[in-house]
Amino acid sequence: MTMRPTLYFLVCFSLFVVRGQEVNQTELLLEFKAELIDTDNHLWNWGNSTYPNPCNWNGIACANNSDVISVTLHDLNLQGNLSTAPALCHLPLLTIFNISKNSISGPVPADLANCTGLEVLDLSTNRLHSTIPIDFCGLNSLKKLFLSENYLFDEIPQCIGNLTSLEELVIYSNNLTGLIPPSIRMLKELRIIRAGLNDLSGPIPVQISECYSLEILGLAQNRLEGNLPPEIEWLKNLTTLILWQNKLAGEIPAEIGNCTNLEMIALNDNGFTGGVPKELGTNWMELFLHNWEIVPAQ
Repeated sequence: MTMRPTLYFLVCFSLFVVRGQEVNQTELLLEFKAELIDTDNHLWNWGNSTYPNPCNWNGIACANNSDVISVTLHDLNLQGNLSTAPALCHLPLLTIFNISKNSISGPVPADLANCTGLEVLDLSTNRLHSTIPIDFCGLNSLKKLFLSENYLFDEIPQCIGNLTSLEELVIYSNNLTGLIPPSIRMLKELRIIRAGLNDLSGPIPVQISECYSLEILGLAQNRLEGNLPPEIEWLKNLTTLILWQNKLAGEIPAEIGNCTNLEMIALNDNGFTGGVPKELGTNWMELFLHNWEIVPAQ
């Protein structure tokens, strides 16, 4: 069958565009690298004529040895900033961007939100100083957001509930303030929240009990106050509850005993009153309630 001229032109044009994206991967990666300081020369083969295919560069992973899917530059003693990182958003199949455990400074670029295919964004353990960009709420494919051990400030974006694919939210050891957004109730896939060592205040929102997949809830060393909501019993998958060194008060709700998968509870250094609810039973691996420890017989 003879292909009509118009259809033939469209097919050729589509192939040109796809191939154009592949060729530009080199330029995009080098544009990103331009603002990095690679003191130890870990990225020596980036742009090296001996390695024309960026899929062979350190820290780069590809699908079918052609399309970049991951940029992972963990613990390479890199410095500089992320001002050119949004160039990576033009990599159509990029799903992982990990530049953790370096010495990257400056703000978190809001334009990273244009990397709409990202599933893992790990900027943890750097020297980043900014707010968490509201634009990140548009990363609908994001499963893991790691921003811990930086100098991030201001509030957790109210629109955090838009990240409905999110499984892990790790933002501990920053300077975050304000309330935990009620929209967190929308995160039905969320398994891990680690937001300790910040300056979060207000109550633990009852809406957090609607994150039915939650396994680890870590909110220690903040300024959270009020009662521990009894609705926490809805978290049937919860294994770890870390709330020590806050301003929580009232009695520990008996309903917590319905979280039958709990293995560790740390509630010490709060203002809880009353005794240990009998509903907790004796099945705990570790239980920290005040300034003393109970480890039941195994």
